[in-house]
Amino acid sequence: MVPKITLLIPCYNEEVILKRKIKNCLELSYPQIKEIVVIDDFSTDKTPQIARALARKNPKITFLSNRFKKGKAGAVLTGIKHAKTDLICISDVDVLLEKGSLEKMTCSFKDPKIGIVGGALKPVFLNPETKQYIDCRGLWDKVFDQIKTIISKIDSLPLQHGQFIIIRKSLGVFPQAGVQADDIDLAIRTRLKGFRSVLVPESFFWQEITDKNDFGKRSRRDQGTIKIFWRYKNLLFNPRFGKFGLICYPACFFLFFLQPFLFFLLAFLIFLALPLPLILVYLLAIFSITFLRNFFYFNLITIFSMIKVLFFKGKIADSWNTQRVGKK
Repeated sequence: MVPKITLLIPCYNEEVILKRKIKNCLELSYPQIKEIVVIDDFSTDKTPQIARALARKNPKITFLSNRFKKGKAGAVLTGIKHAKTDLICISDVDVLLEKGSLEKMTCSFKDPKIGIVGGALKPVFLNPETKQYIDCRGLWDKVFDQIKTIISKIDSLPLQHGQFIIIRKSLGVFPQAGVQADDIDLAIRTRLKGFRSVLVPESFFWQEITDKNDFGKRSRRDQGTIKIFWRYKNLLFNPRFGKFGLICYPACFFLFFLQPFLFFLLAFLIFLALPLPLILVYLLAIFSITFLRNFFYFNLITIFSMIKVLFFKGKIADSWNTQRVGKK
């Protein structure tokens, strides 16, 4: 039997794209969506008015509002308390879901030991001339998805995309306030409770990329990820958690903590080994080939974020960081 599901959409100042999100959710080919719950986190724009109007027009839509700003986790918790189904889908306003994505993901819950299921991110760029979305996943994005798929099959995946996940309400493992990388924290705590976190790589969700090289935004995300992995460092090679402690968690941990340094070490060794005429060609390749340039840039941000978290211990609060301007 196809399980019923509640779809939660937490939002803060999303007046520009909320209607687009609701339209996308109503077009999903999953008739067992019991309710679409829009939770406004004390927005200062017209988000509440738009959400109320949408709820009046469609009985499947429910509007909830926090009386003061609680952050994304607080908005999600408000929706979870209201939800009447065990399976709860959490999806951000700025992502669009593939039409058959919910069917593909809910199938995984036939296994009673699975507690959280995530979809695969497909970053897209809107062509201003054709108005068509272009898949802009790079080589590293595809390799990373393959790595996560393998880790998911071995045992449990700590790295989930919080923009689109499904959780079991009955587990009692919910997002925590004050945690930036709440999706990773949620996946790890689910596994600590004895349930698995898995990825369904064929279930895509789209996110329009307009600030791909936004240093501040990516740094905040990396800092949150590093902080969570460091918090649970006692899981490293811990046999109590089977393959998760021995393989899955260490693989993800070292992916963030060692891989950036190994990349720069390899790049430096190649630089030293090349004759002078080829050094210029080498440097030109790094900064002209998109894949290499982005990989260089992203690893630099990760190292910066690591230093800030481990040595300066800056506070990374749960917050709404994205402001929507002119996107419809």
